[in-house]
Amino acid sequence: MHLTVLRKSIKYLRIRVLPDESVVISAPKRVSDKFIESFIAERKPRIEKALERVRKSKQALPVEEGELLLHGEGYKFHSDSSLKKTFIDHEKKTIETPLDLSIKTKQIHRYKTYAKEYLSEKIETLAKKHAFSYKKLYIRDQKTKR
Repeated sequence: MHLTVLRKSIKYLRIRVLPDESVVISAPKRVSDKFIESFIAERKPRIEKALERVRKSKQALPVEEGELLLHGEGYKFHSDSSLKKTFIDHEKKTIETPLDLSIKTKQIHRYKTYAKEYLSEKIETLAKKHAFSYKKLYIRDQKTKR
């Protein structure tokens, strides 16, 4: 376990487990090293549990280089600038697209577009079934403060 202690102008000790399996302890400037060590020892089971969750989440997404995650499975993508639309073959698990999906921002754009297409159909069906109406569907790239 790779552990880093950061001294900050904060009031309470905080523990963060990062995706690279490192642990960051944010500590107030006035707290002693001995107190920080006891804090870590006291919360070691919680830290180990969080590290295990990080390891499991890495194993849960078996996406290789040149693939995108779609419906929980890896789809190989091929970029062809001569195409005008994106074609997804669910049987062969391939995506033919005019976008260069090796670029992260293009991947996010593709995910948003696909989500809107996919969810529009589902919401339309549910709207008819449950007799409700809606005006617009928004797909946002929101992040939480962590």
